[in-house]
Amino acid sequence: MRLRSLTLFGFKSFPVKTCIRFVPGISAIVGPNGCGKSNIVDAIRWVLGEQSSRMLRARSMDDVIYTGPRGRERNFARVSLVIDNEQGLAPPEFEGIPEIEITRTLNRTGEARYQINGKNCRLKDIQYLFMDTGAGTRSYSIVDQGQVTQFVEMGPEDRRRLLEEVAGVSRFKVRRSEALRRMSSTKENLDRLGDLWAEVDRHRRALSRQANKTRLYLDLRKRKERFEKALLFYEWQGNRQRLSSLEARRQDIQDTLKPLEIGLSSAELKMEGLKLELVQAEDRIRLLRKGLSKAEERLKGLLDEEKRAEKVLLTEQNRFENAGRRLSEIRERKALEKARHADLLGEIKRFDRQRNKAGARLDGFRQAVEEALIYTRSLGRAVEEVKVELVDLAANRARLESELKALEGRKIRLKGRIEERSLQLDDISLEISTANHELKRLREELTGDEHSLARLEEDKVVLEREISDMKDARDSLSSQRLSTEQALGKVQARLDALRSIVDSGQGYSRGTSALLASGIGPEGVVADFIQVKDGYEDVIEAALGMLVQSVVLRRRQRLQQAVDFLHVHGKGRTGMLVAGYGPSPSRRTVSQRFHGAVSLLEFVTPAREVSLQVSSLLSWWYLVGSLDDAFRLIEEGATGVFFITPSQEILTPWFEVIAGNSGDSGPGILARNTEIRKLSKEVKDLECDLKAVVDRYGVVVEGLNQRLARLRAITSNKEGFLSKILAAREGIRALEFKQGTLLDKQEAVELELDDLRQELSGIASSISGLHEKVTDVRARQQDAEGRLKGREEALGQQRAVLARRRDRLKDAEVELARLEATLKAHKNEESRLVSRLERLADEASGLEGLVERADKNLSDRRETLEQIRQKRIAQERVVTQAQANIQAEGEIVLGIKSGQQEV
Repeated sequence: MRLRSLTLFGFKSFPVKTCIRFVPGISAIVGPNGCGKSNIVDAIRWVLGEQSSRMLRARSMDDVIYTGPRGRERNFARVSLVIDNEQGLAPPEFEGIPEIEITRTLNRTGEARYQINGKNCRLKDIQYLFMDTGAGTRSYSIVDQGQVTQFVEMGPEDRRRLLEEVAGVSRFKVRRSEALRRMSSTKENLDRLGDLWAEVDRHRRALSRQANKTRLYLDLRKRKERFEKALLFYEWQGNRQRLSSLEARRQDIQDTLKPLEIGLSSAELKMEGLKLELVQAEDRIRLLRKGLSKAEERLKGLLDEEKRAEKVLLTEQNRFENAGRRLSEIRERKALEKARHADLLGEIKRFDRQRNKAGARLDGFRQAVEEALIYTRSLGRAVEEVKVELVDLAANRARLESELKALEGRKIRLKGRIEERSLQLDDISLEISTANHELKRLREELTGDEHSLARLEEDKVVLEREISDMKDARDSLSSQRLSTEQALGKVQARLDALRSIVDSGQGYSRGTSALLASGIGPEGVVADFIQVKDGYEDVIEAALGMLVQSVVLRRRQRLQQAVDFLHVHGKGRTGMLVAGYGPSPSRRTVSQRFHGAVSLLEFVTPAREVSLQVSSLLSWWYLVGSLDDAFRLIEEGATGVFFITPSQEILTPWFEVIAGNSGDSGPGILARNTEIRKLSKEVKDLECDLKAVVDRYGVVVEGLNQRLARLRAITSNKEGFLSKILAAREGIRALEFKQGTLLDKQEAVELELDDLRQELSGIASSISGLHEKVTDVRARQQDAEGRLKGREEALGQQRAVLARRRDRLKDAEVELARLEATLKAHKNEESRLVSRLERLADEASGLEGLVERADKNLSDRRETLEQIRQKRIAQERVVTQAQANIQAEGEIVLGIKSGQQEV
């Protein structure tokens, strides 16, 4: 194995990439002291796997990385060694590879990498490669200063190791030691397996004893159950006897009570008369209290109406004042925006002129770069053509030299075969007749066995094809099952998370969570009885408000229990509905229709339990595109209803706008219920798909096992026929050898001798022709190398020109992009200014009309407030009179109750 080249980069005194080629004829490297001669030997030793920094004349392995002046230091060292393998001395896995390249790289972080022919490998692979070749880190092929004396003074064992290296024995000794080490490890594993077997057997015996105890326990428990049943029957008979005695005693007590009941009846008649008078007095009080409550309700209504009128009056005053201030602010902003718009138009014109100039310069730079790129590509193609030609010439030369070497070796082998065949011609005329009969018999037996084997082979091929198809189907079903299980797991995890949120009461008020967890028996919340069209859950929940989480009770009797529970336990406050109770359909407000608005009833399908309440509430709600649409509908006469936008902005009938975020980033209760229903359906679908896949998988696996059993049977039969065929073929080969030597060889050898002599003369002429071809290829190769060098220099110069032109083009593109971005920003700002001016004009005209309407509404609200106050004073006098009447009737009731106590 010869060195062809050594490439160093960042190794010791070689900061830049340096390639040293060892062409035939080089025997030494000379130079002054300190020029790096020893570093080349250190590089060869290092790339071959040297691990000792002392052998590399360094304190640590990091010292082999070049450390020069600031700016030239290297972060890694790399050495590549190319070795000639024309003689085939490398291991068998490198057979046919003419060159072997070994590379070692070391980073400053301590990371090392080894490569053989560009592929990553281990240090051991490099050591195996050079084992028994004389090359290596500590081999006899590298002799340092002072090592000659060590070779002379070497002991017997060291000299033996050196001789084994030269003889090629060390590789096999290393492999033998590794094989022994693996055998020892396998023996230890077998010993541990025996220990595990004994431990498992001990556990098996213990479990068997426990199983016997379990069976005994089950028998005893059955007997205990029978005894307990008999004991219960005995106690039941005793209880029946005690019940009979208690019935007789009860009859005696009833006979004693009859006289007492007659006296009680007469007293009850007197009591009934007094009760009748008391009921009549209480009816009069109830009528008076009913009138009082109605009067108080009317008084309360007048008070509420008075407060609302005062609130509306205050709102109208604030709106009138705010509209005036807003109108003056809009007029001032409009004047400022117009001045800004004029300045911005001038800026846009100036930047447009600059962009046009930059675009013209950019086109010129692009044309220059395109021309340089075309010329560079033509030079590159020319260089590649010469390289391809040079590679073809090198390959042709190597092929011719290899053919020449092969022909010379064949010439030597032909001469030896001619001498051998001449000696064999005297020994071919014996033992012919006895071999023919035996050969015929063996061939007949072999034919029958081969026919049987062929049939088995056909069956085996069919079975293997079926098994392959079924394995593919099994793998496909397995992957499908895995993907379905993963999808089911994700959906089920999301569904469980949502259900756990629902179970924990997250999103509900404290009172709702407490009622749902109590034993009163609520059916759920209103959200559980509503189905909402997809995408409108948040809108419906904003309209329903706290009604979404109001508790639904099945019977009215449960209502008082729920109220008492909240008061007694202090569990917070919540709403409650009784299923089926609500406004009568004949009295329910029918949804009106407004142009551009949609009733929320069209997006909701409530269940029967909450249909009346939800429909009654949502009949006053309408979905509009924006708040502007809502105000437009109000101006057209749509009053007394609620308007809501898709972003949950609400306009109330008293013109209050509710907007903003509640602070809760999670989904609403309705959206969460909708997602739970969808996920539940998806889980059922995925479970059905998974069951179908598992069933198909079981069928395929069962069919595959049956075919594998048949394949094992065919294989067993095939082995029997193969053993018979091998025995017959061995006999036939022996007889054919005899027959060939006795019948054919005599004539074949004579013909072969003639052919060999003719081939020998042809090889001689071919060798002379190949010598001429090799000389011609060498001359063409030298000419191509000269042309390649010239074209590479021209290509490098042209690439420098292309790089400079690309830099100028990049600067021009950056400038043009900057101008276009600035111009675009100015245009966008100009369009925004125009739109703002238009909005300000519209808003100013709207505010002027609003100021006039607010002034008129303000006077109307003041008159209404005065009328309500007069009604409230009159109603207070009616309430005072009703309270006096109730007090008089109460004194009559007290007199009747005193008469009842005397009876």
